[in-house]
Amino acid sequence: MVAGGCGIVGSGIVASLLNTGAKCWVTARSDAKFEELKKSLPVSVHSQLEMRKVNLCNEAETQKLREEVLRKEGKLNHVVVSVGGWRQDGKLSAVSVDNYETAIREMTLPHFVCYRTFSKLLSETPKSSYTFITGINE
Repeated sequence: MVAGGCGIVGSGIVASLLNTGAKCWVTARSDAKFEELKKSLPVSVHSQLEMRKVNLCNEAETQKLREEVLRKEGKLNHVVVSVGGWRQDGKLSAVSVDNYETAIREMTLPHFVCYRTFSKLLSETPKSSYTFITGINE
């Protein structure tokens, strides 16, 4: 599963996984992002994709995704969480404390919720991995 798999980094990870023959579950915040991702990939790998619009800040939605993956796949081997830079609102010296707190919450909460939701499942799967990717726009 690649959370944020339609972004710049995430889409590269998805393409690499698909090229190795893996099945990829991809989450994003908008349906338009899924269409962009599909256009960037060869049609021959589209059948290996499962795309879901999920608010990863919402534990209930993320838990439903976990249950769906388990129901359809039986297990999950790897999770990559690439949900963007942790702040995207200009130079740090010009950001208000309120805007900073909001940005930190919006960009770190999905990582936390995904970890809570999927880490135990992965610990039960030999040779599984959880990869956390973030960045900064300065």
